[in-house]
Amino acid sequence: MNMLYYIILFAIGIKFGGFFGALFMLWAGSLLKRSFGPYLGIEVKNPAHKRQTVFLHTTFSVMGHMAKADGHVSKAEIDIASELMNRMRLNDVTKKMAIESFDYGKSADFPLEETVKEFRRVSMFRRDLVKMFLELQIQVAFADLDLSDAERNILHRVGAILGVTNQDMDNLLNRMEAEIRSHKQGGRATHADAVKNAYQQLGVTPEDNEKTIKRAYRKLMNEHHPDKLVSKGLPEEMMILAKEKAQDIQAAYDIIKESRKNA
Repeated sequence: MNMLYYIILFAIGIKFGGFFGALFMLWAGSLLKRSFGPYLGIEVKNPAHKRQTVFLHTTFSVMGHMAKADGHVSKAEIDIASELMNRMRLNDVTKKMAIESFDYGKSADFPLEETVKEFRRVSMFRRDLVKMFLELQIQVAFADLDLSDAERNILHRVGAILGVTNQDMDNLLNRMEAEIRSHKQGGRATHADAVKNAYQQLGVTPEDNEKTIKRAYRKLMNEHHPDKLVSKGLPEEMMILAKEKAQDIQAAYDIIKESRKNA
């Protein structure tokens, strides 16, 4: 029905307005389809919705696979996955899907490569979406504050499928480790530890100049802008996670600025 619909529009446009008339009819028909497609019996595809569904399924199924990497799923790993679901305020239907995806990922025959390739296909290599996805996986991997060889290997395998180099994955692991450590330490962290974590979170060093640090900060903030991520396929339920991530980046940058000002 979809193809026939556009063929008819194209033919009408050609007949009454030539090539540009055909283009106009296709444009007008596209608007009509989005507004009245369901009433006309025309399938209305929603690629953004599909990306969001695949993102959720892949996130929690790979999470389950990651949790089972060392042979058993720890309470800490289950708690991390449950905490994410709660923070996302999933409704009953979506939460059930997330739990089923997590359990599916724990199965011995879980098709890791096929699952991640489908995510790669629908995300179309959007780097910010890929990074957000990997950051969520790393949170589970570091649930016990220790990254096993099996977990590291899975992260690198997933990263390779998504076009992430080993070096970029290691850099991301370093930044995430600092962020997770900062959350765990909370107000108990010494000033020196807080500053060290902040530099590592932004992927910079105390030897870098202010211009380099600001550029790294702006790049990370742009990659984690909640509205941009949702428009590119991040499920709206995960917007709160993107906002929290942006707040962490901002906090790290503020700590660095304050420490350099008082140095």
